[in-house]
Amino acid sequence: MSGPWIIAFCALVVLVLVLGGLVLGMLARVDRVLDEIVARTPRHRDRLGGLEVGQELPLREFTSPGLPGPVRFDRAIVVFAAQGCAPCEALMADLAGRAAPTDEWRRVLVWDGDRQPPVPEPPGWLIVKEQAATLRRLFEVRGTPFGIVADEAGRVSATGVPNTATDIDKLLETARDRGMPPQRSQVDQGVDARQAVARSS
Repeated sequence: MSGPWIIAFCALVVLVLVLGGLVLGMLARVDRVLDEIVARTPRHRDRLGGLEVGQELPLREFTSPGLPGPVRFDRAIVVFAAQGCAPCEALMADLAGRAAPTDEWRRVLVWDGDRQPPVPEPPGWLIVKEQAATLRRLFEVRGTPFGIVADEAGRVSATGVPNTATDIDKLLETARDRGMPPQRSQVDQGVDARQAVARSS
């Protein structure tokens, strides 16, 4: 093989290697993006519905024959979760690893599923399974997990998509900070939390 042909052949091999490396790099990036999309809870709370900040709760107390007493939704964080929802069950496992909370907020878990209670059961949470679908409809929740924090007056003071126990803490921090105008604040893994305007009694 003459010199020019050898040079042309080597150039072709180099070109193929470069193009192959670029294609493999692009495929790896696409694969990483797809993995993140599959593993991630939806970031946009609007897709999951839920009451708006400042709205009055559709009900402040709920009773059911399967519960030991009435469940109050004011001064509480209400988390809607469902069996078979991987982010929900991961959230339950995260909460189960924590000690029972000792702050002033009630914690209510509306669990939609055949299994009662969720395993593992988060300490310090009142679990409501009865009429879970009805409660989701009343609170306008279309997807899970979803969290709604309500103040003493029964108005929504923060909402978001809690992927972890830390996200729930940040939702509560947002609700405590009620002296500021309504706004969105970023919480871990894209939770959108909204603050309510402080209302004088």
